[in-house]
Amino acid sequence: MQAELLVAMAAAHGVDLQRAARQGTAARDVVSRRSNGHTVRVLIEPPTSRARGTESRTTTRPTWTTSEIAQACVGVPEIEFKAALFAYAGDRGRYWQLIEALYCEARKLQARHQWPDQIKDIHGIERPYLKHLAKLTLDEDSMPQLFATAPQLYWIYLHIDEKVWEKAVAERFGAIKLVWLQWLGSAAASIQARLRADSED
Repeated sequence: MQAELLVAMAAAHGVDLQRAARQGTAARDVVSRRSNGHTVRVLIEPPTSRARGTESRTTTRPTWTTSEIAQACVGVPEIEFKAALFAYAGDRGRYWQLIEALYCEARKLQARHQWPDQIKDIHGIERPYLKHLAKLTLDEDSMPQLFATAPQLYWIYLHIDEKVWEKAVAERFGAIKLVWLQWLGSAAASIQARLRADSED
């Protein structure tokens, strides 16, 4: 989900993410950017992540490049490799494949913990939600600053009440997110070990 869409969804529910970003961060942590013909204020990376100097504008590159990850992922399970490309190299080409994989894991968790198939939305209408939680996991990973700035986004994202989120859905989201973090942690450990070994050779 694009950041602009999340901002619009939040605004429809009376949450001004732009104002929250202005109030919640110092002016030096927010910049104005043009997007789709509109000026939006976005959070920037902390100063410790930026190179200092006057010759050119420089920012930190992704943790690893796609080629570095590919070379270091020999023997890493395919889903962990795809997760690493998404999270560490910014590769969005496998976005929907990752959502489907997380959804499959969510169904396993549902069977194990006897989660219901549906939850009530803001209109009181029952609706499926597990695939939305799988998608939310990736979108939160892509835009952590937005969700940190306005925690209301979690229940707005799912079109549910805050009470429904807090009573049951947040815990289920946490369980699915843990699967995602395990994939990333396992991939990162393998990649770092391989890159360390290559640098020592």
